[in-house]
Amino acid sequence: MLASCSGPSASESQSTTSAPATSPTTTTTTQSSNDSPELPDSVPVPVGLEDGHIIGGTLVSKDYCTTQQAQLQVFNPETGTVVVVDGPTEKPDEDLIGLHCTVFSRNGATFVAYASSSRTKAEGLTGSEPVYRMSTYRLGSQTPTEVDLPGAPIGMVSTTVGPALLLDEGDRKMIAVYGNESAVPTWSHPGTALLAGAEDAVADVPPLADFTLFDASDGSPILTSCSVQQAGLVLEIDDAVVSYRGCPPGSTDHLIGYDVRQQRELFNLPPEIGLFVPDDVHPSDDYILIRNRDTLLVLDRETGETVISKSDDELASLNIKEAYIFADRLYLRTGSGDSSVVRLPSGETEAASWQIRPAARLDGWTLVYDFSDSSDTVSRLVRDVGGRYPGPWS
Repeated sequence: MLASCSGPSASESQSTTSAPATSPTTTTTTQSSNDSPELPDSVPVPVGLEDGHIIGGTLVSKDYCTTQQAQLQVFNPETGTVVVVDGPTEKPDEDLIGLHCTVFSRNGATFVAYASSSRTKAEGLTGSEPVYRMSTYRLGSQTPTEVDLPGAPIGMVSTTVGPALLLDEGDRKMIAVYGNESAVPTWSHPGTALLAGAEDAVADVPPLADFTLFDASDGSPILTSCSVQQAGLVLEIDDAVVSYRGCPPGSTDHLIGYDVRQQRELFNLPPEIGLFVPDDVHPSDDYILIRNRDTLLVLDRETGETVISKSDDELASLNIKEAYIFADRLYLRTGSGDSSVVRLPSGETEAASWQIRPAARLDGWTLVYDFSDSSDTVSRLVRDVGGRYPGPWS
């Protein structure tokens, strides 16, 4: 999951557009002639966000910020509309040479932050000077809050506190987290590289295998370990679960999972289980799905206990080709195209097929995929009821 994003040259303002084919807030869909399940209060995923990333609790257009592409589309969870953020206006006496951005949530509001590197234009006998700045917009506002940065921004990710930046200060690199509008960071610490995905923590991942997770709120280290690189990955972060191949004594090549919200190890699986690359791990709020071609495990996220374990011949006999997890449901599809929904932790089949599959949580919304039209998959955002996804589940 990315937390640094980007995208055309900056213009002055933000504009709001409603999701296509719906009101600016929400709409209630009805069942179609093919008996598609009824979706409650929902909007189609807006054009431009179909392949977007979930950052800071919302959908953001997929492109990274560059000096040529600063514009972002951001779904506003408060209004159910899309906000187009054009990015900071280039100063007439400066040349923009670098740009990073991210989206974050603070006190129920959504913000976009840009970190820029510029140089003043040389004039007469006055040479150019570097300028490093962060511009933060609240969605719907055309006026950013601007603060000067003490070094060149070379990385930026989202946290639950605010934007985390990797700054090159010349003689050192520093991680700095900005939890308010002050030019003084909430905390800072020497660092090397940032990895997105653990918004309750900041992951410093150097080119070699050692890494550290810092608590996003105060910068205290919560996990320092080393990892064996697998398929070019040191570690993977998904929904605040860090998975990596352990290299400390006694756990060499073990697949280890760590929950940064609970700040504890979730699992430690020996290599004979057959799970090798970190992206075999798919967490939901309640359970964790761990799978590859020969293994399917479901663990209770709270206790770490095994809920479902299938492997080798038993898994082959089930002919499972796709498996997804959301909340306390496991969505399965076989090689012959049959599908089913399994309720957890009982393992009982709740539905013999599914046309709707909830896929990911946003702030106040759930991203769902509708497969009822065999010729086209429709992505929708369903508004929470009582703080939870209201269904349908199949």
